[in-house]
Amino acid sequence: PDTAHEPIMDKNTFTTQPMGTAAQLYFRSGGSSGTPALAGFSYRDFQRQMRAAADGLFAAGLDPSQDRVMNLFYGGSLYGGFLSFTKILELMSVTHFPMGAPQDDDFSEIAQLIVDQRVTVLIGMPSTLHRLFFNEQTRLRTYAGIRKVFLGGEHPGQTSLSLMESCGVSMIRSAIYGSVDAGPLGHACAATANGIFHLMCDTQHLEIVQIEQDEPVLANEIGRLLFTSRARQGQTVRRYDVGDTGRWIPGVCPCGLDSPRFELLQRHGKVIRMGTEFISPSALQDSVGAPIQIVLDHTPDGVERLTVLSDADADQVRNALLNHEALANAVNANLLTVEVQVCMEQAFTRNKHSGKTPLVIDKRK
Repeated sequence: PDTAHEPIMDKNTFTTQPMGTAAQLYFRSGGSSGTPALAGFSYRDFQRQMRAAADGLFAAGLDPSQDRVMNLFYGGSLYGGFLSFTKILELMSVTHFPMGAPQDDDFSEIAQLIVDQRVTVLIGMPSTLHRLFFNEQTRLRTYAGIRKVFLGGEHPGQTSLSLMESCGVSMIRSAIYGSVDAGPLGHACAATANGIFHLMCDTQHLEIVQIEQDEPVLANEIGRLLFTSRARQGQTVRRYDVGDTGRWIPGVCPCGLDSPRFELLQRHGKVIRMGTEFISPSALQDSVGAPIQIVLDHTPDGVERLTVLSDADADQVRNALLNHEALANAVNANLLTVEVQVCMEQAFTRNKHSGKTPLVIDKRK
């Protein structure tokens, strides 16, 4: 579609637009930085988008004739991913165990079911799968039957990769890239590195525009990802800024697909994914009420870690941070650890070129 002269749709525009009369299926969208909104789909929308995602998951390496898949996406506040992958796997006619991630840190029954039912493929969020392999590594290493792990969201750190591989996993791939609002957007393939996706051309149109202005990027320049959903009946999604940056990958993909490819890079703007939650760093700073610097990395065990530097009282800073509902949820679910280090503002890390002090330093790989 020719959308270049239309305004860019931001999150607020999306959530405040009137719902289409054709909307029949509603998913909760967001809520970590404000009031949860709804994304509406007609059943035709949902069927079409899940069909595209099923084709994409096949291209990424899922084999319906051989694989036995356990779905470990959350069935709670992140239920959109769980239900979507349930439909995707149904369309693929694959053997499927829709387990859902546990609300606590007890993976013993899940691990036993994996062994008893000869599960060979796991799908879920990186943090959930890391906790499963970390807590049940003895049993899963002895079983050694899990061959593939397909991830939603960010790719795990090296510690998680090494742990899964030590348990016999030979394929670890961020298979599907998407959002609750816009639906599935891109899929991986067997021929390209993690973080590179084929555009789902049947259902999505993509523009990449410059960070500071509404102009197309040049060559492989990094820019904002704007998605337009094709034939979306339930809700209008046109030039929707999903909050991610990326760049085009030129050339023909060795896998043989001729759909455009793009590399997914960091978030931009107001929110960052931390422990599966989208959280506003500026909101965390406001809750502390003093200058802070946020460092994101992984603990030696592979769990995501949020380290906050501040010259305020460490206990008060920690209490203020944990008053943020989404952050507290991630900590309580053992998806994120929070540490506070006393540090004078003058000692915060600065950009060596601009001299500016970034609020967030993301060291996750």
